[in-house]
Amino acid sequence: TEDREQRRRALPEAVVLSDSAAQLIAEGRAAQAVKLLRRSLELDSTYARAWYNLGVASQRLNQYSQAIKAYERAAALRPHYYEPRYNLGVLYARLREDEKAAEWLSQAVEVKGSGGAAPAWYNLGLVYRRLGEDSKAEKAYRRALKLRPGYPQAHYNLAMLLMDQKRYAEAAAALRKAINLGFAAPKAFRHLGFSYSKLGQDSAALAAYRRAAEADPSEASTWFNLAVVAARLNLPVTAASAYREAIARDSTYTAAHYNLAKLFAEHGQSDSALVYYRAAVRTNPSYTRAYYNAALIFSEKGELDSAIAMYRRVVELDPENTKALFNLGLTLSKLGDYRAAADAYARLVDLDPVNTRGLTNLGGMYRKLELYDSAFACYNRVVGLTHSPRAYFNRAKVYDDLGDVQAAIEDYRRAIELRPDYAQAYHNLGLMERKAGDLSAAERDLRKAVELNPDNWKSHWSLGQVYAQLGKLDQAREEYTVAAMSRPGSERFWREYDQLLEPRQQ
Repeated sequence: TEDREQRRRALPEAVVLSDSAAQLIAEGRAAQAVKLLRRSLELDSTYARAWYNLGVASQRLNQYSQAIKAYERAAALRPHYYEPRYNLGVLYARLREDEKAAEWLSQAVEVKGSGGAAPAWYNLGLVYRRLGEDSKAEKAYRRALKLRPGYPQAHYNLAMLLMDQKRYAEAAAALRKAINLGFAAPKAFRHLGFSYSKLGQDSAALAAYRRAAEADPSEASTWFNLAVVAARLNLPVTAASAYREAIARDSTYTAAHYNLAKLFAEHGQSDSALVYYRAAVRTNPSYTRAYYNAALIFSEKGELDSAIAMYRRVVELDPENTKALFNLGLTLSKLGDYRAAADAYARLVDLDPVNTRGLTNLGGMYRKLELYDSAFACYNRVVGLTHSPRAYFNRAKVYDDLGDVQAAIEDYRRAIELRPDYAQAYHNLGLMERKAGDLSAAERDLRKAVELNPDNWKSHWSLGQVYAQLGKLDQAREEYTVAAMSRPGSERFWREYDQLLEPRQQ
């Protein structure tokens, strides 16, 4: 109605020129249209339609400042003129002047409440998203969809907003609507797969990622995500194939190399796993997880030097990696390099002073190095932190190293109080009691050690020694005979065994 009134009031010649220019714009002849429109506006500068057409023609020619001026004049002349307001909003959005875009698009939706305003609401949603006003963006998208339920782009962009808010069920529903309405872009299937994955619906996620890969096989990330889901579904062949597809499209895809290596490792194919861990660190020389996992494999294979090299690389890149320091110490100790192992454990304990495993192993290394005071300091801290049977047991051994037999006895007894079935503690307690000259107590506790662990030949031997000292030779011979059945490699044991049996053989 407003447009008809404007046409009626405008000079007929101006209207004709404007209509002719509109036809030229439709034919792609924007430059000629501009000439006609300027003539039209010279005849009647109040004709809003001519100003609007001039804005369209100028925009087609990428003359954005002229287009903005023309649209603004058109909007000023007609208070309810939707098109120039809409075009101004879209143009300012293209120029990334989002606050101005939001202002004009808001005006556009105010002057046109019908389904034709859906694009304005949709673009307003896009602008609000860029401005970080997600609640307003969601309302705008939903308003667009209320006016035009079959608006696939609005469903898709609403889904992107919902995904960012971790509302994955709603996002999946919006993506399904977009796809059903013909929005068949591969990214829609990728995002649908991601949403299903976050919802724990891995079978549906796998199907969505397969659709995405069919639509665009060139996208490496699609194959990667397909592989991740397939691995979770325990489809290792599918997962391995998909990881290889990802790598074929992007040879620098570190995560694909790494995940494929993990997949091989989990299925016992350690050599193949090492190939891809090496590939991962070639593409990213700072990828500590790949070095660490490669070290675990080398350790399992008994290739300890290689494992140590990998652990050292992890520690070089990440000096505060306590797991790598612990395993480095453990592996060095297996090779008998107790000094280097102690250094690794000491670094670990400096980083994590309450790491009881690190303190315990550090104490063990100090004992190997005969640094008993240092070992005692470690075990004493573990006792204070845990009051565990093992902590008292370890400290007791250091008391023995330091020659404090009575303190050792007390700690072994504390260990037994906390764990009454601690066979090794009974064994060691018996040895200490024998050292202290309390043979009856030694007999009692070594018999308990044998009772709790009949397969420990050393307990039988030690009990036999106590029986021999007590003059209970028949019982001593019995314990030595039981110990001999384990065929110990101790020459001292066999000498004692032969001496003990000699009187009977006579």
